[in-house]
Formats: sequence, structure tokens, C-alpha cells
Amino acid sequence: MLFVNKLKVLILMTCLVLVGQGFAAGEKCADGSVWGEFTTEAATKVGDYYEIDTPSKLAWFACVTTRESGTYGKAKMKLTQDINLEGKLFIPISESPKGGTKFSGTIDGQNHAIRGLFIKAAEAFAAGQWEALFAPVEIEG
Repeated sequence: MLFVNKLKVLILMTCLVLVGQGFAAGEKCADGSVWGEFTTEAATKVGDYYEIDTPSKLAWFACVTTRESGTYGKAKMKLTQDINLEGKLFIPISESPKGGTKFSGTIDGQNHAIRGLFIKAAEAFAAGQWEALFAPVEIEG
């Protein structure tokens, strides 16, 4: 029985390490990175704005503004067409798990829509926050 308990602890620790690697400090969001259920594709910067026209580019933008907030925390993006996330898991822009700058950039929807958003927000609800597409928003009252 002691061996089984030690094995369970070892398996749990391995899982935590593997999950934690996805949020490791300094990890970059290059093309082909995994963000939620999406594979990222770097968005093109035109003028001051990153142009977002696919779910992969939106995932890239969320990834870089979270993981590389020192560089992208004030980035500007605009939607150039409607985006359908098809109910796949999307990880919203949020504060870096290792601390850092909260996103304070600009998002211009240009009257386009993002549909099919699916996020897991049970932890945020428990903490009194509503996990939105782009950042945790505190709810009062």
C-alpha cells in the first residue's frame, strides 16, 4: 500500500511539472506553440497594430501578451475579420503566472465578432473574478 501511495504522488508530481512547463517563466510564444487547443501563428504588425484574422493569430496574441508581458503588455491589435473559435478551449489574456505587467494595450474589434469562445473559469469564479476573453475582471456586488 505504501508503494501505491508513493507511485500516486510520483505520477501527480510528474503531471504538475508537465503542466507547469506550459507556463514557465521566459517561455516564448513562437509559431507552432500550443495555447489552449490552438497552435499559434504570429500575427503581422501593420503600423502600430497586430492584425488578427484567424484563431491561431488570436491565440498567439493572447500567449505573447501573457507570457511576454514586458514586451507585449501594451501591444495593439485589431480584428480584420470575424473569428470563430469553434468551441475549442481558449486561454484568455491574463497576468503572467510569474508576475509581470498586466495587459494594458489596445484591442480594436472594428465591428467584427469573436464567436465560439470556450474557457475554463471555475477557479476564477471561486476567487470572485469573471474570466473574460482578454483578462480577469473583478465583479462587485
